[in-house]
Parts: sequence; structure tokens; C-alpha cells
Amino acid sequence: MPALKNMRHEKFIREYLKADFNAAAAYRAVYPRHKPSCARVTACRLLTKPNVKKRLVEVQMALLKKADITVDRILNEYEQARQMAVEQAKPEAMLSASEKKAKLVGLLVDRREVGNAGEFEQLTDISEILEKVRQEAGLEAAEALAKAFGLDVNPNEAQPNGDDLDPLEPPTGSVN
Repeated sequence: MPALKNMRHEKFIREYLKADFNAAAAYRAVYPRHKPSCARVTACRLLTKPNVKKRLVEVQMALLKKADITVDRILNEYEQARQMAVEQAKPEAMLSASEKKAKLVGLLVDRREVGNAGEFEQLTDISEILEKVRQEAGLEAAEALAKAFGLDVNPNEAQPNGDDLDPLEPPTGSVN
């Protein structure tokens, strides 16, 4: 497949690979005049376009071929390192090589934690939670969270604290 007709999409693919697969950073580099807050969502949409996905795979494969990197080659190198560790009676090195081989073929996956849940434990009010999400992940994430919980609010606005509700009347939309 030749380069994409839309040169910005082609440049986005190059920037995406250069930015270690950080789509938002690549989008901001190609479209500097667009709102930075929209970069993540728009970049994800761009990555789902069939011609962009196909071209991305093509460029990645070309880079791998150019660097002469194949899974078989890496597996062979890890196996050679493992054999050397066995011969030298170095169990830690042997284990490390075996672990890396397993990760490469997808048998082991590193567990990754995103953010720190402890920061949210002391938050009790929905407005505090939405504000923290807005600060950590952006306005779009906070709005999406509010929407997911059925809240028709802007995370930047003050949230009702319940003081203005009649204690005898259930909140609108609640089930008894």
C-alpha cells in the first residue's frame, strides 16, 4: 500500500511510532491547532480507520524488516542465553531468559496498575471524584464518567450535596 493520500494521516502514523505508540502526543504533533483536550479521543478514532490501521501495520512491518527483527530471531537469542546460563549454573539468568521468551510469545503478561486508587479513597462527594478524574485524566474522561453514572452534569460545575432535597421525597428516577 502506498503512502496515504491524506498526508496528515501518514504523518500521524510516523509520529505515533516515533512517540512510542502515544496516540495523543502524535495527534498533537500533527494537528497543533486542535484542542489538546480532544487529542486522545480523536487520535483513537483515527487509529480505527481501516486505511490508517492497514498502513500502520505496513509501516511497522517495514521497520521490523529493516531492523532485521523477528520473533524467531529474538526467541533464538533468548534460548542461546538460557543455554549459556544452564551451562554456567546461573539459575537467575536462566529464569530471566525463560521469562522473557514466555512474555514474547504472550504466555506471561506484566500486570500494570493505572493510577493510584488510594488517592480516591478519601473522596466522598461525587463532585470531588469528578474533579479528581478531570485533573488526572482530563475533562472528557470526567464527563464520560458522569454520563456513565447517569449524571447530567458538567464536572466543572458544583455538584448538589443533597442539602436541598426534601427528606420525604425520593430523588427523581430512584426506585423504591
